[in-house]
Amino acid sequence: MTGVIHARLLQLGREARNARVARAALRWLAQMLAIGLACFWLDNLLRLPSAARWLLLAAGVAWPAWRLWRQGLRRDVWQVRPERTARELESRCHIGDNILINACQFEAAPVRGLAAAFARRTVDAGVARARTLVPATLTEPRRLWKRPSYNPQPTG
Repeated sequence: MTGVIHARLLQLGREARNARVARAALRWLAQMLAIGLACFWLDNLLRLPSAARWLLLAAGVAWPAWRLWRQGLRRDVWQVRPERTARELESRCHIGDNILINACQFEAAPVRGLAAAFARRTVDAGVARARTLVPATLTEPRRLWKRPSYNPQPTG
């Protein structure tokens, strides 16, 4: 069972990363299109001179390029570590006893001696917990707001 937790956490982390990158790319594309439309609209509405058009074009290209450089090319966006994924899952799923991060650490560096039984139980519990987790936990899909519905209490 060596590497089971690491493999599952890496898989979940990669899927979460891909969803975050896709969401950021779509957001960037939407902003780029909105800026382009705003530039065309301002140019058409105000009948801008050529120099102002060039400044508007430079601003319309520089701002999204700066955002892409700042957000898309960071190292931590692309790097996936099982420990970080475990910590993120524990905080989002309200796993109180740090079972995933402990299992990840015990699996990376096996414990010998008296603590080996505790480490084995922790790794087994972590494997069981990791298998039940779904990637949607980290990708933050849209959730419908649950409104309280009318639920009449049975009488009698």
